[in-house]
Amino acid sequence: LSFEYDSATITTKINIDVEGDGSAIDQRIELQGVDLVDDGAGGHYTDAQIIDNLVASGQLNTDS
Repeated sequence: LSFEYDSATITTKINIDVEGDGSAIDQRIELQGVDLVDDGAGGHYTDAQIIDNLVASGQLNTDS
């Protein structure tokens, strides 16, 4: 998974690469009106931090 934010459209894009090698985006999910990337302190969260935040807040469930 990788995340990008488009401030012009106020959209977070979640890019899914099934192979995990960065060669191609197999699927993209767009969340309009959502910014998962801004850390609120003038910086940006990394992809890993975004995933950790979603899991910790119960907004992303994973198999253990």
